[in-house]
Amino acid sequence: MGTWSSDTLKSATLRLHKAGVENPGYDTTKLFESCLGKRIYSLNKEEIDTIPGKIWSSFENLIKLREQRMPIAKIVNEKEFWGRSFHVNTEVLDPRPDTEVLIEEALSEEFGQFLDLGVGSGCLLVTLLVEKPAAYGVGSDISPSCIRVAGINIERFGLKDRCKLVTSDWFSEINCNFDLIISNPPYISKDEYETLQPEIRYFEPKIALTLEDDGLESYRKIASEVSKYLNHNGRLIIEIGFGKYHQVKRIFERTDLSLENEIPDLCGITRALVFRKV
Repeated sequence: MGTWSSDTLKSATLRLHKAGVENPGYDTTKLFESCLGKRIYSLNKEEIDTIPGKIWSSFENLIKLREQRMPIAKIVNEKEFWGRSFHVNTEVLDPRPDTEVLIEEALSEEFGQFLDLGVGSGCLLVTLLVEKPAAYGVGSDISPSCIRVAGINIERFGLKDRCKLVTSDWFSEINCNFDLIISNPPYISKDEYETLQPEIRYFEPKIALTLEDDGLESYRKIASEVSKYLNHNGRLIIEIGFGKYHQVKRIFERTDLSLENEIPDLCGITRALVFRKV
């Protein structure tokens, strides 16, 4: 592109549409605003046409990435969750709005020490710590890259003194008990993984999405050990995949945990299960 103007935005939108991007106009605006550092709606056409070329060049680079189906969050390295912005990259799963139902349920009663099993970006760990100032959290993950990103977000919110990060294969390096264990484990089956959108399949960490199994192995692993790490009356809040409710419920029937609640997502589909150690 040699000439930069408001028409460049229209051209970028068309390019994203041709690339198969679901919301090309919205994505064009978000990427342009990330380069501009302000909302585009505060500018008129003449002001847009006088924006410096270096900003347009940066915008062009971002559009090229989005044409390759890289998600906006991965491009700008930021993703919002529970009203806060978190650092993300291709090594961690982007926080999803539907996962906020786990936070809502966790906050429905008091807890002291808690475990975020599979901490990823740290969005659950950080959010619970900020919302519950008296709580102490442990975040575990098998991926050292996730531990690094979670550490960045912990630093961002000034929470270093109220939590600990542990590189752990499920419970292998966990040596204490908790009032609450919260987890969004990999639950995509091997077959389902091949049908995912390019944004997910190529730019999200595979290990956070699937164990290349039937989509239930994570639950089997958690169910086999979780009771040992829960205090009496402690809760396990765990996210589940679409269509996996009955299978996950059966897996946990073999434990000493009692199913207490089923949490729907924004579409009314069961997104999380709540178990209690009684």
